[in-house]
Amino acid sequence: MMKPSFILFSLLVHNAFCRILQFKPEMPSVSTIDGLRTARTVTLSKPLCVLPTGHMIELLVVQGNVTPIATNLDGTYQATKGGATGPYRAARFANPECTSSSFTPSTDPTKIQTLIDRYFIRVGSDTQCLSGGTAQSVPCNAPLNENVNYRFKYVARDPITFILRDETVWSKPITLLQVQDPARIITWPGARTGGMVVLTTLLVIILFLLLCAFVAFLWRTNRFAEKSSLLRPTESQYRTHQKNPVFVEDTYAEVTENQGAQPEEQQRYSTATPTPSV
Repeated sequence: MMKPSFILFSLLVHNAFCRILQFKPEMPSVSTIDGLRTARTVTLSKPLCVLPTGHMIELLVVQGNVTPIATNLDGTYQATKGGATGPYRAARFANPECTSSSFTPSTDPTKIQTLIDRYFIRVGSDTQCLSGGTAQSVPCNAPLNENVNYRFKYVARDPITFILRDETVWSKPITLLQVQDPARIITWPGARTGGMVVLTTLLVIILFLLLCAFVAFLWRTNRFAEKSSLLRPTESQYRTHQKNPVFVEDTYAEVTENQGAQPEEQQRYSTATPTPSV
């Protein structure tokens, strides 16, 4: 068991050589990147122009319900049970150079990931961290637990001696996306609430009324078409006959022969000469 004097000495040494910067890690406020927060990961902004250049930066993770947070900043994922008992080292990267320019998405697909890695870090992205007995590796950026709040902190260490130089304050609890247990999803209609039953009934009634209105519209359209066909006047059709010229000539010749020669116009009528009276 550690003596109280040794613990006090460690705290004094820690405060003498380590600065606490009033910077809280947080999610980036950009809308051009999707999936900043999922059920197992969360994306944080890197501490640009906050920690001194040339130091090695580490990201510490702890579950939000851990109080008080232990001052030991050398914990591992396995030793802390994924941050359930204290902070663990999740990631390590070189301190990026200070730049005044903010994150601007690039239109070049080959540069997008480089820009994202420069400005942001995704916590919980290493799916191979716990496989093959590598859980003892430090750091271990294993996927976060579902439906759990987490807090984060950045610390700066000397790249040679690995002595702690600077650290930020702990972030506010960040809630991951809630994932519903598939076993709790209601699929049986009898287990639905009264509101769901009423809503379903109303939708069925509305659909039935729309179907009836559509059928009535089609029926009225057909009846109107039938009445229009009955009231329409019938067109008369006439068949014309053409004279056969051969038949006409033969008939005329036969009639002429039967009647004989016709007297001239002047001979058709005879005048009687009056007898002189005695």
